[in-house]
Amino acid sequence: MPLNAFMILVLVLVPLEVRGSPLATLGPLEFSREGLAVAARIVLKANAPYHCNDKYPYKFKLKDSPGVKFPATIVKRDAVQLEQHQATMTVGFTPESAGKKTIAGKFLFSLCSADKC
Repeated sequence: MPLNAFMILVLVLVPLEVRGSPLATLGPLEFSREGLAVAARIVLKANAPYHCNDKYPYKFKLKDSPGVKFPATIVKRDAVQLEQHQATMTVGFTPESAGKKTIAGKFLFSLCSADKC
């Protein structure tokens, strides 16, 4: 399959640089982004004549990321919104400290053409 047959975009809903300064102060209470559950999205776009394989068990196997906690080490098919030419996976995470973070892993997917799947 040629490399231009698909394109992967990682769209982050919240910046991965988590600052330690407060988001809000309410009387003696304050809170920051540290410890809040947030999410990133992996978007796979298949260019014609390819399409997303609706029978494939899509997965994202997360690598250890210092300062980031994940609900699970493998994000499974139930976290994927599948369309004919696009698969969108939501990956939840919680930053444990302020600063830049890296989320890495292996995204397993399958694209098909009309004659081969």
